[in-house]
Amino acid sequence: GLVDELTNWLTEPNRKHLGLRASFAKRESGLDLDDEGYLSANSGKMLLMRINSERDVVDIIHAAPLIKSMESTLEKNLPEGMEWSIAGVPGLIAEEQATLQKELPWSGIVSLVGCLLLFAVAYRSMVSTAVVMLPLIVGLTWTLALTAVLIGSLNLLTSPMAVIIIGMGIDFSVHLFTRAREEQRAGKSPSEAAHMALVGTGPAVLTGGFTSAAAFGAMIFTDFQGTSEMGTIGSTGLVLVMLASFTLMPILLRNPRTIRLTVTPDSTQKQWGWPHKQSKLILAIGIAITVGLGFCIRPIDFNYDQDAFVTDDSKALAAINKLKTSGVGGAEYAVTRSASMAESKAQMNELLKLTGDNGMIDRLETIFDVLPPQLETKEVIVSQIRKAAGKLPRILFNADPKSELKRLAPDLKVLIENAQKWLPLYLKDLKEHELAARVTRLVPALERLRAAVSALDEPDLRLRLNRFEAKMADLSKRFDAFFRRPDRPLTPSDLPESLVAPYYVKDGGKDVYAIRIYPRGDIASPQYSRDLRDTMRTI
Repeated sequence: GLVDELTNWLTEPNRKHLGLRASFAKRESGLDLDDEGYLSANSGKMLLMRINSERDVVDIIHAAPLIKSMESTLEKNLPEGMEWSIAGVPGLIAEEQATLQKELPWSGIVSLVGCLLLFAVAYRSMVSTAVVMLPLIVGLTWTLALTAVLIGSLNLLTSPMAVIIIGMGIDFSVHLFTRAREEQRAGKSPSEAAHMALVGTGPAVLTGGFTSAAAFGAMIFTDFQGTSEMGTIGSTGLVLVMLASFTLMPILLRNPRTIRLTVTPDSTQKQWGWPHKQSKLILAIGIAITVGLGFCIRPIDFNYDQDAFVTDDSKALAAINKLKTSGVGGAEYAVTRSASMAESKAQMNELLKLTGDNGMIDRLETIFDVLPPQLETKEVIVSQIRKAAGKLPRILFNADPKSELKRLAPDLKVLIENAQKWLPLYLKDLKEHELAARVTRLVPALERLRAAVSALDEPDLRLRLNRFEAKMADLSKRFDAFFRRPDRPLTPSDLPESLVAPYYVKDGGKDVYAIRIYPRGDIASPQYSRDLRDTMRTI
C-alpha cells in the first residue's frame, strides 16, 4: 500500500492527501465504505462524495455558481459514458432559480399583454389603452429599480410580485379613465373631466390602493425574510403605481384625443337591470352556499415539500430519488443536540428503536459513525502498545529535500530483481513462507513505481517526492505523538475537523454533539412531520 501511495504521488501532480487503505464491513444497502475508503452505496455500484461549502449554499447567490462549477468540473474530468449527478438542496435551489429566470419574464409579458388586449377590446381604442398602461409601466419600472437597490434579489415568494402588481395596479388608471370618459360624455371638457375624475373618483381609488398597500405592509414585520420582502415589494409597488397614475393621468386626460367617445346608449333602449324582486331569494341562496362551503374548511397545512417547486425533469430531484432507492435517504434531515458523548449515545439508542422496516426513521448519522468501531476494546490494545512503545527508541521519518535522485531508478531495478529472485528463496529457507509470498506480491507495485520515476524529469521528480516525504514526516510525528502521549480515551477532537464537523463542534468552549435523523416517511405530510417532531422532542 505504501509503494502504491508513493506511485500515486508521482503520477498525480495535484495530489494533496495521503490515501490510506483499510478493510471495512460490507452492507447491502445504505451508506458504505469501499476498499479504497470511498463512500459508496448500492453494493458498491454507486460512489458518493459529500461536499461541504464554506458559504451558505441555501443562498441562491452561492448555490447557483457552486452547482455550475461542479457540473463543469465533472464533465471535464470524468470518463465519457460514466453517469453522474448532483443531489442536495443547492441543486434544487439552482434549478428553481433557472426555472424562475426562464418563465417569470414570460409571465410578466403575458400579464401586460393580457391587460392591454382586454382594455383595448372593452374601450375600442389603442390610444386610450396606451394612456391607461403608461402609468402602470412607469410605476412597475420604479418598483423593480427600487427592489434591485433595497433588496438586491428575488426569492420564491417575491418573484411573482411583478405580475401581482400588474393585476392590482391597473385598476387605478382604469377607474380614473372611466370616470373622465363618463364626464366627457356628459358634455364636460377634457380638463373639467380630468378634474372631476381626480376629485370624485380619486379619493376612493386612493383609499382602495392604500388599503391594499397596508395589507402587504403588514407582512413586512414578520420574521420570515421571504414574507417580509414580499410585503416590502407589494406595498411599495402599489404606492409607486398610484403615484405614477395620479401624476400622469391628469396630464394625459387633458388631451382631447386621449378619450374616444362612443355613442351614448338610447335611454329608451331596454337596459339590463338587477332582479330586485328575487333579491331575497338570491341572498338566501348565497348564504346557503357560503355555509355549505364553510363546513368544507379545514386547517390549511404548510407544504414542506421543496420537491414540489421544481419541474418534473429536475436533475437534482432525480439524483435524490436515486439515493432514496439505494437506501441512502434524501437530502432532508432533522437534528438533535446534546452536551456530552454519553447523552448523544443515549439519544442514539432511543432513536435506533424507531428505525427498521416499520419505523418512522430511515437511518441516523452520529459521531459514533466516524469513531473507530469497538472503541473500548481497541483502547485497551492501544494502551498496551503505548506501554511497549515507551520502551523503544523514538523513530521519526524526516523529509530530505536534497536527497540523491540519480540512483533512484537503478536502485529500484536492483530491488525488483532481488524481490523476484533470491530474497523469496532466502525467506523460504528461514521458513518464512508468508513473508516470502508478500515480497513476491510486492514486485508489480515496485514495477509501477519504477515506471513512474522514469517518466519524470529531475525537477518534477524532486518536487513530487518532497511533497510526499513532507506528508509522511507529518504522519510519523502524529503516530509518535499518539503512541507516546499520556494514556487517555480517544475523543472527537483527536479526529480531523472535516470528518467530525457535522456531528461535533466546540461552541463557546462547550462540547456540542449532533445526530442527523433521516426520516423514512414523507416530510411533506404535515401529520408525519408533527409526529416526528413530537417524538424527537420526547427523546
